[in-house]
Amino acid sequence: MNRNRMRHGLMLALATAVFGGLSITTGPSASAATTLVPKVFKNPFDGDTGGVSAYAQLREYQGVGYIVRYQAVFHAEGETLEVWDRLTDGSEATVVLKVYDRDNNLVDTDKFTTGKDHTFNLGTPDGSGNITEGYKVRFILSGGGYTTPPIEGIA
Repeated sequence: MNRNRMRHGLMLALATAVFGGLSITTGPSASAATTLVPKVFKNPFDGDTGGVSAYAQLREYQGVGYIVRYQAVFHAEGETLEVWDRLTDGSEATVVLKVYDRDNNLVDTDKFTTGKDHTFNLGTPDGSGNITEGYKVRFILSGGGYTTPPIEGIA
């Protein structure tokens, strides 16, 4: 088994384990002319004590640099989700986001879709306020036939 196929299998297994069997496309669509590479990272220094922001990107590499084509950012400060769609391919950026309490029990699941740049205000499942401090926010980003691995932030 080649390294790329093995990595693809591991990403799919991880996504399935984290999202409970959710069907996820992790490779290019048949019509994709651009290869996008997933990248996820965290930022614990965004002004929310105890909070951790999380980023997911689908990047197009060109020479020595890259262009971010799709991005989702969970901002711990203010509990918002910023979603970018910067590729005019007819595909929309989609984020599946799950919120877990401190005991790792699933509290809420939401799906956000946009064909442009948009910031979503995240609230509690009943809409009464922000996500409780210390709760985990786990999400994946999809766009252009590609999907990132899951990334987790903390509200």
